[in-house]
Amino acid sequence: MPRRIIEADIKFVSLCPAGMNGIQTLYKSADKRAEFRGVTKASTEFDEKGEIHACVWAPNRIDREGDWADTSTVEKMAHAFARNGLSIDMVHNEVALSKDDVFVAENFIIQKGDPRFEGMKDHEGKDIGDLTGGWGIVLKVLNEDLKKAYREGAWNGVSMAGPAVVADEAPPIDDRLVAAMKSALGIRDTENQEVDVTKEEMEALLKAQTDSLKDLIKTEVATAVEEKVGKSEEDQPKDEPKD
Repeated sequence: MPRRIIEADIKFVSLCPAGMNGIQTLYKSADKRAEFRGVTKASTEFDEKGEIHACVWAPNRIDREGDWADTSTVEKMAHAFARNGLSIDMVHNEVALSKDDVFVAENFIIQKGDPRFEGMKDHEGKDIGDLTGGWGIVLKVLNEDLKKAYREGAWNGVSMAGPAVVADEAPPIDDRLVAAMKSALGIRDTENQEVDVTKEEMEALLKAQTDSLKDLIKTEVATAVEEKVGKSEEDQPKDEPKD
């Protein structure tokens, strides 16, 4: 069952090696913490300006761990991070780096058409798709060693962590996708309005929804297999002790 992230109090953004997945969440029930791994892209003037654009989280997408967050929660996480001081550390060591080395220049919700987030890829080189409504940040890297480490891949991702509250709940189908499909089929809503969606936008919406469905199926299948294997092992006859 997918898990909805209801709340997460983000205290640090960590510079870290990229994970295998694109946008990924790891929920650790032992200490009630969630770790978010976002995607990054260097600006075209990275060598001169040292700017890194990062999407921390995009709304209503199920990751490979089965976790997701709605638009409201994504915004609250961004605000919590600002309230907690916009601190940067290395690989979750919770030791804030000097703002003379790196700092958060911008902390915001990604708006439709923001060119800084167009063509962003996940850590497998696949197109992330439309990130509208996601949590974006711009990092300003001033330290030359940190810049060099980014170029060489020693760190090429960001990761956010903090206490989290989750609940078993599936994400909604994208409202814009439903509206666009109705419009394409000639079905009008109560206001008799059509939805203006381009072919590219429709493809992006369908891809995001399909990817979420694929990840959900993978999660459910993996869980079912684990339960089946565990049950089979329990049903195996055990050797009786011999006298």
